[in-house]
Amino acid sequence: MKKCGILLTISLIATLLFSCRQEKATDNVKPQENVAPTAAINEQKRPQEKEIISILDTVYLVAHDKQSPALIVDVSLENITLDTPDATAKAISDISYNIIGEELQSLSDVCERKAEALRAGYSELRALYINQRSHNNNPHWLNYTRTIKGTAEEGYKGIINYKLDFYEDKGGAHPNSYCIALAFDTADGHEISLQEIMVEDYEEPLLALITNELIKHFNVSSPEELYNGYLFPDTELYVTNNFILGKEAISFIYNRYDIAPYSAGEIVLEVPYEEIGHCLKNK
Repeated sequence: MKKCGILLTISLIATLLFSCRQEKATDNVKPQENVAPTAAINEQKRPQEKEIISILDTVYLVAHDKQSPALIVDVSLENITLDTPDATAKAISDISYNIIGEELQSLSDVCERKAEALRAGYSELRALYINQRSHNNNPHWLNYTRTIKGTAEEGYKGIINYKLDFYEDKGGAHPNSYCIALAFDTADGHEISLQEIMVEDYEEPLLALITNELIKHFNVSSPEELYNGYLFPDTELYVTNNFILGKEAISFIYNRYDIAPYSAGEIVLEVPYEEIGHCLKNK
């Protein structure tokens, strides 16, 4: 009986100690509703994605014949937001004009209008395809691809750059591509020109800087060598209006065939502001 009493006492003490530990552990645990789920935390940290208006479509010359030549239409435009609604509308109208030749104020409408124009233009080739097919000659060169991509990027203080990249493959010897670069003042949305930011008679000193960048680009030792298989022999070098006002430099863009053969590709010449300062109105 004495042994049983001792065992009972030990069991009671153990039970009390276990209960105390459980209560202490429970006190240190925060209520579940106060703990944010991992997914929610990640969602808060994730940067907001830029709005992209996009149309991707395949148009067959003969709708019921999937073996007929086709057009791939791919139009993707990144939306742009400036300081005020009026400024944004002005910038969008300029972007629109460069894409469809009209000043719309909705990039969604611009995207659809351009895609529809590409579809309609391609469908006009249907008679040509039917004629070629009747002669047992598959016109593979009627397989077209037309792509337009618009991207917005912050540049120098108070400036948003918008770059339009155009690509077309019309079944020829090679595809072709070119770009249009636009720089907008975020305050009022007007397109910034070189004449607006450069001093008078800036062309000659600026052209000297561009020539130096061309020499580096083609890895030659003199301006004369540029015309020895790199630039078109009869090309008179000029300051292009296709430029991007970056945070640290101005990038001048020459498209294929602007000053050089197709094989040279798109030529981008970056001139730092510290080198071009003597040409700028605002130092």
